[in-house]
Amino acid sequence: MAKHLPKNKSTVVVPPVVATETSSGSTSATTIFASTTPYHWYFFFGLVVLGFLLYVNTLQHGFVLDDPLSISLNTYVQKGWGGIMDILTTNYRAGVEGANSSGSVYRPLSLIMFAIEWSISPNSPFIGHFMNVLLYALTGGIVYLVFYQLLGKKNVWVAFAAALLFVAHPIHTETVANIKSRDEILCLLLFLCSLWAYLRYLANDNKTYLLLAMGAYFLSLLSKENAITMLPVFALLHYHRHAQTRTALVQLGISLLPAILFLAMRQYALTHSAGITTIDKMDNPIIAANSLSTQWATGVFVLGKYVQVLLFPYPLICDYSFNQLPLQTWASPLVWVSLVLMLGLLGAAVMLFFRRRHVLGWLLLGFLLSLALYSQIVMVIGTLFGERLAYLPSFWFCGALTVALFGAIRQFNAADNKIPYLPLGVMGVVALVFSGMTIVRNPAWKNNLTLFLTDSPKAPNSLRLHDHLGTETYKYFVEHQAALSPTQIDSLFSIVTTQAEKALAIDQTPTAYLNVGNVRYAQKNYPAAAEQYEKALAALSGFAIAHQNLAATYREWGSLEGQQNNNPVKAAELLQKSLEHNPNDASTYNFLGVAMGMQNKNQEAAENFDKAISLDPNNKSFVQNALIAHRILGNTAKVQELEAKLQGAQ
Repeated sequence: MAKHLPKNKSTVVVPPVVATETSSGSTSATTIFASTTPYHWYFFFGLVVLGFLLYVNTLQHGFVLDDPLSISLNTYVQKGWGGIMDILTTNYRAGVEGANSSGSVYRPLSLIMFAIEWSISPNSPFIGHFMNVLLYALTGGIVYLVFYQLLGKKNVWVAFAAALLFVAHPIHTETVANIKSRDEILCLLLFLCSLWAYLRYLANDNKTYLLLAMGAYFLSLLSKENAITMLPVFALLHYHRHAQTRTALVQLGISLLPAILFLAMRQYALTHSAGITTIDKMDNPIIAANSLSTQWATGVFVLGKYVQVLLFPYPLICDYSFNQLPLQTWASPLVWVSLVLMLGLLGAAVMLFFRRRHVLGWLLLGFLLSLALYSQIVMVIGTLFGERLAYLPSFWFCGALTVALFGAIRQFNAADNKIPYLPLGVMGVVALVFSGMTIVRNPAWKNNLTLFLTDSPKAPNSLRLHDHLGTETYKYFVEHQAALSPTQIDSLFSIVTTQAEKALAIDQTPTAYLNVGNVRYAQKNYPAAAEQYEKALAALSGFAIAHQNLAATYREWGSLEGQQNNNPVKAAELLQKSLEHNPNDASTYNFLGVAMGMQNKNQEAAENFDKAISLDPNNKSFVQNALIAHRILGNTAKVQELEAKLQGAQ
């Protein structure tokens, strides 16, 4: 007969994970449960269906945020099946021209799936969203199976409640609605499969399950590197079951095998593909910390922030880059609150796990391990904080919170197997609220403009969100200007300039100057446009788009001065400036030739017309202008050549 821990008012009563006890007091490797409850498969399929229904309103969404970098702009993905070997042997961004700043990232599995999907339906957001939703729904079912396997059939309602909380949690909206986050979904799904297989191995000592567990864990690593933090989990679970240090260490060694294979593949890929590892202050402000003390204080604060969004997922924001979460010091009360919270969780985990062998201790240790890489203390990563990064930790969080709740209400490991109405009611209400929040949040991810319009007011200190909203608003104007009324255009331009002002109030960002310059250019206010583009280049000298737009601005301004204001001297000056930023624009040389001709500088006019023809040989207007200039100069041979060219064109 199973022995239960004594109940008292000062402790949360939870049992060892899966051990049964023989009459001699030793644990036996029996099956965790011999049969399923009547509700078992109803729970599984119900959770799968619920997970799909919660995100069905994302299926018609487009590519958002970094989706193009992972799919539509990735040349390896566009090769379909033919790109798989390239994906396996290069870094994560190797297939995207100019996006090589992630030279230390290796996540081939999601890219391989994108490549296969591209071969089935090229450039289709629908298939990407469908697969994300389907895989997420399946994950919800697997979460339940893992907890059911872990806790035993007498705690089937606990397993169901934990999985229900996971499926409904709105913190997952970014992961599911953003196709690129397939890496997060696959990482957790495959880790859960490995955990389920390992629990089966512990139950019956069948080595096939151990092999399956390690294989699934290897695939989880190929999905995303943060699965490496889960490496100790198997050994901890083994120790929790048997309380034998030596066999737990052996299991740790076995778990190292898939990790070593992954690291070897990663090293090969990173050394055989171009790419650099750079972290920009705009992505992670912590690199600008002036001391290790500031870095650690900020890291502790970030850990507390993850707990906060898991407990209270509101408001949800797609971007936490500079300077939405500013750097922290130890003078901040929030840092100390976070420190006490994390130390409290660590202390509880150690006490419950090592002293009492409680399942809650194991869940808390898993939660803390899942957050380790995101603390910014172990190492600085490419982003300070992200809701998608809470995806793997949310599995542990939902399990720990549910076990603690049921234990507190004395409904964990209940001998009579009655339905625990009170804790189920609490979890049901939370799940209902969370489901509503999820459904309401999903439409924000329809496209970039919708997302930035939704989130920008909630993130007043996010420079990048203000920049992105300005950029996407101007892009909307360009794509729809023919159908827009003057009032609508003015409204769009007001959004662009307002967002630029908000961004510049945070930092001198070149994109804000660029966006205002674009508005002034569209309004044909060329002097104001040029001023903004010059500011953009002062902020970032290598800003290619600013160079391109400034060249176009000086060209149009110069043409206006020459043709409408009859000021060829000013026109020539502006056109020369245009060529400084784009020396290969045929139209600018043609306009400059006209301006020189208006000043009777026919030699300079002819030279510029000739240059225009060399860049655009088939432009009849350029040839005609050059012909006039050379006739004035008396260049008979050149005139004949140009006349022949015109006749050939006809």
